Amino acid sequence: MSGELQLDVEHMSSRLSTLDTLGQYRLILSGGSGAGPQADAPTGAGATLTLSTLSGALRINGQGRWVDSRFQFKGEAFGAEGAEGAVNNLLNLIGRREGARALISIG
Repeated sequence: MSGELQLDVEHMSSRLSTLDTLGQYRLILSGGSGAGPQADAPTGAGATLTLSTLSGALRINGQGRWVDSRFQFKGEAFGAEGAEGAVNNLLNLIGRREGARALISIG
């Protein structure tokens, strides 16, 4: 895979939250060679995925990658200033808690 795909998700919501909108997020999928930030990656490197928060009460940021057929992702989620209480229960479901943050680990 080569190239880059950017997906912006606006007005994300969840029935697991009392908030009408959790936020706006950007997902960037970059190919393993010849384009974007992976251009300097070694031959055979898998595609990468970057997740970032554009705005909103639930802040989520992380990096992932495919290596062969396995996906690995590391990130964190936390409440924006003033919204910590509103997203607290959701953070318990997202990942392992470390203080006010939820750590996300897949793969």
